[in-house]
Amino acid sequence: MPCLEPASNIVISLSADGRLAKFRFVNRGCTRELASIESLHRYYDGKTLDDVIKTDFSKLTADLKVADEEEQFKLYLEWDILRTAAAKYLGITKIAEEDIDQDRCHIVSLTQTTQGVEIVETVLPPIDFPKIVRHD
Repeated sequence: MPCLEPASNIVISLSADGRLAKFRFVNRGCTRELASIESLHRYYDGKTLDDVIKTDFSKLTADLKVADEEEQFKLYLEWDILRTAAAKYLGITKIAEEDIDQDRCHIVSLTQTTQGVEIVETVLPPIDFPKIVRHD
């Protein structure tokens, strides 16, 4: 399984109308770089950060048809970091009954241009990981 390094960086690019244009997830401290999950990028392309925050992980694994345990683990890491970073940027601390741990996330820089906004954040790993989801 991938390493659990102390922090990861994420760069989120929003279009001028506030929709997700791209994001890049960078693990630090691993002996190898984790390949980003392309289907996650396609899934969120053009969605708002509010859409990202409200996505349920079980629904995401079902929609993307991710059954392999290692792939689910990597998907969870990226989903959690993207979701936490989006919540930090928007100032959201709770979704339904679930608290979003904004203390894990630190905004490093914000750059706004006529094309949109680029957000660079450092995010600590989650304390708890979900159980593996089986889709039979």
